[in-house]
Amino acid sequence: MKFVFDLTHIRYNFQRNDILAALFVLIILGGLLVAAKGWVKVNNGFGPDWHCAQPGSGDPVCTKKSTPRPS
Repeated sequence: MKFVFDLTHIRYNFQRNDILAALFVLIILGGLLVAAKGWVKVNNGFGPDWHCAQPGSGDPVCTKKSTPRPS
């Protein structure tokens, strides 16, 4: 029963180095997330009226978005 008590009543004795290490890891992960999101939205030099997709291999495939027909 002591194991369950110790497991549910963990004492947090964080020191300054522990907090700085956790913040450093969060900053690195946040930077990687921002960088990965930026790489996904690359339009390969075309304008906003183009849609580019990256197939599994090879160069990206870009198609021009259609303009709506006037009614």
